[in-house]
Amino acid sequence: MTCNIFTPLLLSLEIIQIAVVLAALFQIVLDEHLVKKALSNKKQQICNACTYKYVNKLMNSVSMNNLHDPEKAKEILAEGGYDGSTFRILAATLNKMDSMAVVLKSELEEIGVPVELTIVDWATLTDYRKDPSLYDMYITTFAEVPVPSLKLYYGNAYPGWSDDEKLSTLFSEMTSATTLDDAKAKWDELQGYSWEYLPIICPGHYLGMFAMDKDLEGVNMYSGGPKFYNAGIKE
Repeated sequence: MTCNIFTPLLLSLEIIQIAVVLAALFQIVLDEHLVKKALSNKKQQICNACTYKYVNKLMNSVSMNNLHDPEKAKEILAEGGYDGSTFRILAATLNKMDSMAVVLKSELEEIGVPVELTIVDWATLTDYRKDPSLYDMYITTFAEVPVPSLKLYYGNAYPGWSDDEKLSTLFSEMTSATTLDDAKAKWDELQGYSWEYLPIICPGHYLGMFAMDKDLEGVNMYSGGPKFYNAGIKE
């Protein structure tokens, strides 16, 4: 069995001026292949976020995604009035997320942005991420969910605080839709707007592998599985 893990970078809303610029900038400076390589190991298979049908179609229509153009990135910083402030990245040692942070630091310093890393264990990160004064961006992962309404990062109470009015309206219209087709249409619109608002930045996905005995049944693999509360041995 496999479990698809989503690896986003979340931006704090209580943020210095640099982060407003970087929310758009990361799509240009980020070398996603280096970032995903830092996260990978022999037990994980990294897959490009663009391999998903919708995202692939969308990103082909967005000319400013994944260009890895440092000179263009420097132009955007200058146009946005970047003042040389330090950009703070919070990451945990879990699943080599700290290695991803090191690569991001290198990418940003290449274009003249000083970076401060805070590397902690996972328990500490889940505490620190509640305080937007401690970071400008943090790295985390999400497992797949059965329905889009369970994606935590679209909630204004989840660290990252996606409280944009249009984002909230689209999310509400999706969850209150009376037909599957109407809900799907709103979900497509919500995804499209997400690439403008950028509540998260997704460098890619990875697959966690699980093996189990053929006589084991009732294991729930949703949302990062495995969960064994209904599990049992076939008789």
